[in-house]
Amino acid sequence: MASSILGDAEVAEWLHWTEVSSEVQRLASFSMIHFPSPGSPGSAWRTFLTGSLGLPAAVVLVGAGMACLTLFLLRRVHIKATTGSSRLPWITFVLVCTATLACFAAGIYFCVTEWQKGYTLASSYLAAATIDAKKSEQIAEALNITGHSFTNNLDRLYVECPKSTHQTLQASVEEVKNEVVKYLVAVQAFSNSLQGISDKISLLEQYSRSIGIFVDSCVSSTATILAVCYICIVLVIFLAEFSGPTCIRRCSCLQLPCLGAACIAPAVLLVALGSAMELSIGVMSSAFCINADNITLDYAEDSFGITSTGFNLTRHYITGHGQNPALRDLGLIQVAAQSCVEWVQTYGSPIARSCPKWDLANMSQNLRLLQGSVVEAVNLLEPANVYPYYRSTVHDVICGTSVSQTIWAVLFQLILGFVCLPLLACSASCLLDSLNAERHSSHGFDLLSTEDDEKGWCSS
Repeated sequence: MASSILGDAEVAEWLHWTEVSSEVQRLASFSMIHFPSPGSPGSAWRTFLTGSLGLPAAVVLVGAGMACLTLFLLRRVHIKATTGSSRLPWITFVLVCTATLACFAAGIYFCVTEWQKGYTLASSYLAAATIDAKKSEQIAEALNITGHSFTNNLDRLYVECPKSTHQTLQASVEEVKNEVVKYLVAVQAFSNSLQGISDKISLLEQYSRSIGIFVDSCVSSTATILAVCYICIVLVIFLAEFSGPTCIRRCSCLQLPCLGAACIAPAVLLVALGSAMELSIGVMSSAFCINADNITLDYAEDSFGITSTGFNLTRHYITGHGQNPALRDLGLIQVAAQSCVEWVQTYGSPIARSCPKWDLANMSQNLRLLQGSVVEAVNLLEPANVYPYYRSTVHDVICGTSVSQTIWAVLFQLILGFVCLPLLACSASCLLDSLNAERHSSHGFDLLSTEDDEKGWCSS
């Protein structure tokens, strides 16, 4: 496989080696098996996916347990304050609200400022690489057209110029035609070396963008669900404090036991599911990142073929090993083009004097444009221009910021869903019981069942 060559390559000047981060190593350890190699059977991928879902499944189970516990506390057991004062429950509720709001705001700030450095950013790098690849293909097509146009102009010499000109230029014309043939052969080889590369990069860009949209949807959906639950809890407190008995009875569906079953407990479970899906992306990405360069080479070999110019290009840019076939062909094109330029500089003016119909100015301009196009293609395909796309996409984003941001996003979501939401609901429940107790001027603290609590609501 191609991975065997990576350790043998000398370090090229454009390469930037990046060590695997501790976050990637920890997440990859949860996948339990290596990233599948190209051509692996479906069973290998199923095993990999199953192994990668171990940690996300644990998150879902913990979320289900927290949802059940929250629902039990809200529907079955209340710590009812009967001291006749709601001051302490109010203080507790406000403190929990403040802490929840601070954590929620920090999570939103993190997502807005940092989350765009994930797969969405990787897709933008790949889109830029696709543009450069397509531009190189367009240059190859233009070089081919220019070469045939130059040949046609040479043939016009035998039609539009006097025979004396033919006899004078015969040997030199044949020589420059041979150079044009070499030029066209090199252009064709250059075009073949780029064939299909832009399409494959574009496909990778689509995959990266799809993953980014999926992860962004999970994060935004989780944040929306949590925000709705927080607002509903605060609304219940507002109704209990500022509404009369009639309004409370009409809004009985917003009482915490009902709200817990219809909104809070499902929200905890949905937060767990969203976090698990994000975490599964992080685990699978980490399994790839443990050996990213070798895995990339293996898939390039499988896609292009080990003897193809596409694979040789990939290997050269990633490892510095072997020759760059595209730059080699561009070098041959430059040599042949320079021979044509020198021929025009030598014979152009005499031909123009003896053969006015021959368009020397147009030919000279085409050759200047040709040389500029070759220089542009060289700049586009230089490793110093191409390798940063790979490094930024794979090492800096997918195996760098993307993994760490996934961990932080999941951590924020779990704190907000597993800690803040149940605490806010329970503190609201205590405050509601305290407000209800004030109306009855009772004293002491009791554990009440839901039936007793509902009687208190109805009597109010």
